[in-house]
Amino acid sequence: MKKIIFIIFCAMAWYLFAALYISPKEGFENWFYGFIVYLIGMAWVLPFLLSKDMFTPYAGPTLTTAPKYKWIRIHFFIIGLFISLSATLFLT
Repeated sequence: MKKIIFIIFCAMAWYLFAALYISPKEGFENWFYGFIVYLIGMAWVLPFLLSKDMFTPYAGPTLTTAPKYKWIRIHFFIIGLFISLSATLFLT
């Protein structure tokens, strides 16, 4: 439980830090839409980091931590990380 809270806190702190100092956002709409896109990406990043089942809409079954899903989970992790970072840094 402590690990989940710590990772979620770090993820939200990263978004706020990057959105305030690295790539400042102007207006409520940019903050809101950037945060929504950030959460979409984090839906694949957090389950990978926490070794939980990963939900993948329209891509087949839920990806468990079984070894046969290892590379698919890494693939979705990289996509989610790219979405989250681009929402934080480039969506202004």
